[in-house]
Amino acid sequence: MPIITSTMLRYDAKTCTVWFTDSPRCPAPEPGSLRRTLAGFALAGLAARALELAVATRRHPVR
Repeated sequence: MPIITSTMLRYDAKTCTVWFTDSPRCPAPEPGSLRRTLAGFALAGLAARALELAVATRRHPVR
């Protein structure tokens, strides 16, 4: 197994990415992809909470 040295790595300051010199360069993330990802996590959290509340009220109906 080869030891990774600084000469084997490249750094792009514009996109803050690091890659191996022998591997193809990865494309930069699309603008707004972080915003979409965070919105997806928030939506998933809200959906889980709504499902939790629905199950809780179904088990213990209010009298």
